[in-house]
Amino acid sequence: MEDRDVLNQIKPSHPRPAKKSKYTGLILIVFGIMMIYFIGDLIFGDNRMVFLYPDGKTVESRGDFNDEGVGIGKHTYYRINGTKKHEWSYDDHGKLHGKSLMWNSKEQMISSTNYVHGLRDGESKTWNDEGQLLEHEIYKNDSLIKKIK
Repeated sequence: MEDRDVLNQIKPSHPRPAKKSKYTGLILIVFGIMMIYFIGDLIFGDNRMVFLYPDGKTVESRGDFNDEGVGIGKHTYYRINGTKKHEWSYDDHGKLHGKSLMWNSKEQMISSTNYVHGLRDGESKTWNDEGQLLEHEIYKNDSLIKKIK
């Protein structure tokens, strides 16, 4: 008597090879990144992380994280060519606190905004790629006080 499956088709005498998942490489990469997190935490113990491009250049350098996993402290992000992209600082609750800076790919500053516990407070400036000032504003508790330009 032949062995049949649920569709009443004859089962093969030997198992068929399983299909290879197109996600195998992705799973291995994610596993590798998780191992970097784990090793970094063991070595540094303060949740400070640095991510690298395949050529070894820093893609992103993060500050610390609190117990809930929220970013705190200064976080700096880099482009693949190694230039800074932006730099943000966070308070102990993960709210922007201090200067928030952004640069274009030519390493020219394009934005500078001051924050106090998540609210814009103080000067906020924006420049175009040629370095010309586009906006200059003053904020207090996230409310626009004065538009200089």
